Amino acid sequence: MSAGTWAFLTGEYPPQTGGVADYTHQVAEALAQSGEAVHVWTRGCERDREQIASLVTVHRLPAFDGASLSVLGDDLRRLPKPVRLAVQYVPHAFGWNGMNVPFCRWLARQPHSVWVTFHEVRVAFRWNQPLRYNLLAFVTDWMASIVARAAERVYVTIPAWEQSLPSDVRCRVVPVPSNCATQVDPAHVAAVRRKLTVEGEALIGHFGTYGALISPYLTSAIPALLNRNDCRRVVLLGNGSKRFATDLVRDCPDHERRIHATGSLLPYELACHLAACDVVLQPYPDGVSGRRGTLMSSLALGRPIVTTSGHLTESFWREANAVVLVPAGSANELAGAVEDLLSDRSHCRQIGANASELYRQKFALQHTIEALRS
Repeated sequence: MSAGTWAFLTGEYPPQTGGVADYTHQVAEALAQSGEAVHVWTRGCERDREQIASLVTVHRLPAFDGASLSVLGDDLRRLPKPVRLAVQYVPHAFGWNGMNVPFCRWLARQPHSVWVTFHEVRVAFRWNQPLRYNLLAFVTDWMASIVARAAERVYVTIPAWEQSLPSDVRCRVVPVPSNCATQVDPAHVAAVRRKLTVEGEALIGHFGTYGALISPYLTSAIPALLNRNDCRRVVLLGNGSKRFATDLVRDCPDHERRIHATGSLLPYELACHLAACDVVLQPYPDGVSGRRGTLMSSLALGRPIVTTSGHLTESFWREANAVVLVPAGSANELAGAVEDLLSDRSHCRQIGANASELYRQKFALQHTIEALRS
């Protein structure tokens, strides 16, 4: 076992849901299983996960305010040295409506090594948005500068975030791995297909949280797909999927029997459902990028994926031919790309194989652990 302690600070951790919660849990568990001493400090939640064997010690704080930070400071002083403060940074994660400047200044005063991973950096400044959002953009930009300059190491989940940080801050990109199982039993996958489809039908999937920015793509693309071909079914996965499916069926009742929603699933069940899909549809308004954990789940399983390109999309997606890209903003093009992929099985298999290889080379959890331990 190596000397010292990993002390993760995160706004969410299981049983709380979210991409940062899943990411932190995976990394913390992997470090602990390799012999590292790992503690996690996060916000409290109403329910605790059923007790499972874990080498990670989890501490719940009421908030990241003055009183809680005082308790946290006392806890850190009692840990075996050296202590690495591994901050999982999202501006809104630490309360105060995304403007917790005291927390950032507290980090800057720490005697311990601060290693920060920026999952998001700041709120974007735009001339055409309300003044309060631009105030938030100014404050979150200031907060990110405080944290980045206080850190011994700075990691970003996509290269674009480096451009949002001070030019004198050196960054390293660390990947976001899949948050569900990366290997599944073919018999379990076949059982899912039998439940959701009949012979001769294709299954199209989507995994996400059905937020306001992505839902409009799905609301337009899914009916367009189902209208084109009677041998298509859709499975919607993730928190919010049942509510979204109810709204979708209300607008297009003729397709009710061909739209399925699962709600939240355990990681292995989720993987089996994704592996059962012939194509996975994952649009993003700012384009696909390495920070999209909802896409990584399908990528790791070698699923053919149709997604969008945008200002955050890295060049390797096109170079690796690991997904089918259409410009962000056109639901009709999304539907057309899915249909084209389903009609060309050879291309479908090749995209899936390239997806699996790209995940193995670039995004697997081992790459994140190696970056942190190097």
